[in-house]
Amino acid sequence: MNRIERKSSSGNIHIPSSSSSRTLNRKASTLSNIEKRGRKKDVIEKFIESDQTVILSSLSQLRHNILCEGLPTSGPDQLCPYRVYIWSILLRALPINTDDYVELLKVGESKSLGKISNDAFRTFKRDRKFQTKVSESTLIRLLNCYSLTVELRNEQIEKYENGVADDTDYFDEDLDTREMIPPSLSASSAKTTSIDYDLIHKQKLKLSPYVQGMNILAAPILYISKSEPEAFSLFSKLLKTYIPLYVLPTLNGALDGVKLVDLCLQIIDPKLFNHLKAHMLTAKIYALPSVLTLSACTPQLSQVLELWDFLFAFGCHNNIFFVIAQIILIRDQILNSENPMTLLREFPSLDSKKIIKLSLSFTKLIPDDLYDLIVRHPFDSSVSKNIDNYKI
Repeated sequence: MNRIERKSSSGNIHIPSSSSSRTLNRKASTLSNIEKRGRKKDVIEKFIESDQTVILSSLSQLRHNILCEGLPTSGPDQLCPYRVYIWSILLRALPINTDDYVELLKVGESKSLGKISNDAFRTFKRDRKFQTKVSESTLIRLLNCYSLTVELRNEQIEKYENGVADDTDYFDEDLDTREMIPPSLSASSAKTTSIDYDLIHKQKLKLSPYVQGMNILAAPILYISKSEPEAFSLFSKLLKTYIPLYVLPTLNGALDGVKLVDLCLQIIDPKLFNHLKAHMLTAKIYALPSVLTLSACTPQLSQVLELWDFLFAFGCHNNIFFVIAQIILIRDQILNSENPMTLLREFPSLDSKKIIKLSLSFTKLIPDDLYDLIVRHPFDSSVSKNIDNYKI
């Protein structure tokens, strides 16, 4: 096994508790209905519908299948009919009761509704398939419900800090990281990444109810989901458990991410790094949108979905390598340009297969201590100083 399988991390609404095995083994009635119409099931679809007795080994097999086979697409939209179930399994996003989501809708407007509405109308505006499948009102509803849960959670944290409530009142199931992190199965490295499973809970992070870029993160999830509650569960799990530092009001995790892009690029391609540095271009200037949105800000959406298949299987931290791969794919043009920013202002359309292949080649070049910081940066606030002080 390679280093890609090292440990990595990816609500105040009540989510019914369920065991990990139940989550992995749940049947998708939609798939059954499709099967009745005569569509032949592929290997991955058969796998997720079969009984899996050993969760960790089953997840490892699923990740391997995604890496080697990819998720098949079909129909006029060229979508994988069961991608949402794969993402739910990989992110361990438990299904929520539709009535709970409806109750959130009844609460009304969040304090961030104005900002949400200002961003929602221009989300993937040039993508006709997205505009046809996901309405602006749907996107606004989901983001508004998420904002409401964060506002409530932040109130609970403030009560705890003021001594009004104890720690149990603060607890948020979506932020419990137990069994959320894929184990390190690397046979080539004796060093593993040690994660405190209750780390995020202990940090008591005051997330932002809404920051610009959340609309881009929500869009692919809504696009592949069968229902709003399903999308809400996935979206909440992604932001609150796997990349919570990306959605702080100060965007600490994303800002650390662009610093890591610079550090890694300096190792992977020092000539390109120095060329950009000579033009006073750091990753903070050209890569922040791609880091913050897990590369979803760059078209095409179909390619974003394939990149996210990989990220959810092997860790969202791998987006750092995705961003570097996108830069290296236009390396020659950048090196021959007297004004590289004209090329970096808007990245070229994504090519998921090339990006993933390049990213896999990068990981072996990164020192273990730096790789550890990359893995942790989306959710562990303690690594920020280490990133600032890291020397190549």
